[in-house]
Amino acid sequence: MTCSAFRDRLYDEDGRAALQAGTALPSDLERHLAGCGVCRRASAEAAADLVTLRHALRVGPPPHLRARLLRDADVALSLPDQPALDWRQAVSWAAAGGAVAAAVATVLVAAPFLWQVGVFVLAASVTAGARVVVTPLTRPIPRA
Repeated sequence: MTCSAFRDRLYDEDGRAALQAGTALPSDLERHLAGCGVCRRASAEAAADLVTLRHALRVGPPPHLRARLLRDADVALSLPDQPALDWRQAVSWAAAGGAVAAAVATVLVAAPFLWQVGVFVLAASVTAGARVVVTPLTRPIPRA
């Protein structure tokens, strides 16, 4: 086995698993290590790097952060519970909103046509005293 093939094999799935577990490398790698000092050093460095990384990853949060998180969690737990919007309530609000929107759209679309045929029976005239007079229509109001 060449040194290049050894490095490739050392970092494949089997080699990495053995390095991470701290167990013996696969037999073909062990045979190469027996006769190659350069790869022995590379293998030892890779194992040492894994140990260093393992210890570096064990660093916990600083004590003040842990204390702040616990304090914030206590504050959050002491807040009164607000009931979440039930899906039935959400559906009923959506249906009510849809009904209102449909009614408004119907009035806006139909108003000009209904006005022309005299269905709207309201005619408002504002007098000087700000009084509104509502009169039923018997015929359409001519357009000006």
